[in-house]
Amino acid sequence: MTFLRRLAVVVSLVMTGLLAFSVTTVAFDLGAGRGVPLGAQGGGGGGGGSFLPAGNYHDTSVNAGFFDFSDPSIQMTVSVSDNTNIANPLVGPSTSNHEVDVFFNACNFGKGGLCGGGCFVPDGASDFTVSSNLSSAVLKTTVTATTASCQNNPVSGFTFPFSLTINWSGGASSGAFTNNGRYSCAGYMSQTMTTTASGSNIVATASASFLDAPLGPIDANINSFDQRIHAEGAAPDSCVPLGGGKGAGIGPQPPGDYHFVSQFASTPVIPDDPFASPYNIDASSFTNVFHPNGGPATIQVETDLHIFQFNGFNFIRACYVLPASAFTFSSQSATLHASIVPSTPMCEGTTNDGLPPSFTIDITWTATGPTATFRFTTSIGCGGGAHFGSSGVQTTAGANASGTISGIATSFQSPQASLNTNDVSFHIAGKSC
Repeated sequence: MTFLRRLAVVVSLVMTGLLAFSVTTVAFDLGAGRGVPLGAQGGGGGGGGSFLPAGNYHDTSVNAGFFDFSDPSIQMTVSVSDNTNIANPLVGPSTSNHEVDVFFNACNFGKGGLCGGGCFVPDGASDFTVSSNLSSAVLKTTVTATTASCQNNPVSGFTFPFSLTINWSGGASSGAFTNNGRYSCAGYMSQTMTTTASGSNIVATASASFLDAPLGPIDANINSFDQRIHAEGAAPDSCVPLGGGKGAGIGPQPPGDYHFVSQFASTPVIPDDPFASPYNIDASSFTNVFHPNGGPATIQVETDLHIFQFNGFNFIRACYVLPASAFTFSSQSATLHASIVPSTPMCEGTTNDGLPPSFTIDITWTATGPTATFRFTTSIGCGGGAHFGSSGVQTTAGANASGTISGIATSFQSPQASLNTNDVSFHIAGKSC
């Protein structure tokens, strides 16, 4: 079995690595959205996993980085983040926050081992500027004893005042990542539009009053993030968040069209052995269609059983290829009935070490809450005619699971199971992004 035959399972678990950031922030208070640190002395945004209340939200961020370790005697890292968060909830006051945070660490071993760093908010409104096309940026600031700190990380290790200047320059952004998504569950809806972009061929130079000599030029980065969210209704506790953040995308593929459809059900299982760690069971069925330009379409269909367990120094990562009839699935229920014997095919790269050579597994999943749905479209322009586009829909619902695994769990029940589907299409044009 090739890795690509299991590709839809990866996509089903994570949507795609290219979407991980935007998917996670669609309906929730995370990352560069509501969670951007704002306010002096370590102030921050809220959130961390809750659904946004009904209303409209707009978050932007421009970031510039400088990292120089080329000289062992003088080293410095600087990360500048210019954040704006605007919230207009349907109920409650509107808020608007803007802040520039500069996080840095520097060492000048030629001055008696001088080292220090921290996070500060520049005193001047124009101490950090960046061009609209992300081709250049300048940080020119003086840090004093009264300069506000940020992210609960006050500056230490240096004598105040000290100056810090960094110049970034290069080419304009040649492409952008855009994502439009819609999350819905039991009367709650959240729509998002996210755009990110980066300057090209960026280099930077730096100087500071605590350094013996300027640093650079050295490769650096400038990038931007812009997200608008519109939310309606209120999400009950039974709605399951849909967020990515694991795994990778479809990997390098030639130009063409690709379509992945999958259904999977998962559950933890407490074994009979009281000293053993829980198992995690995933049953999945998927259909992959690969159609590169100028070539024939290839269709792959498979049903898999994945069993994971980490128990002390022992790690079980087994995957069996099952008959299609062994796993049935609907949006509100699923069943798995399989008999594993030594001749049952294994997925590539897995073994059954630590499991009985033969066993039967019977599990029934029943949804316990509403089905949450996330629909998305994504476009990435890379310059030179290269383009990556994707669209799809993901669903998930919390579930109860019960059943038996001979030789492992005589009988088990779990309220922490789930039922999931994915239908994702990719279009690749030009050279790889």
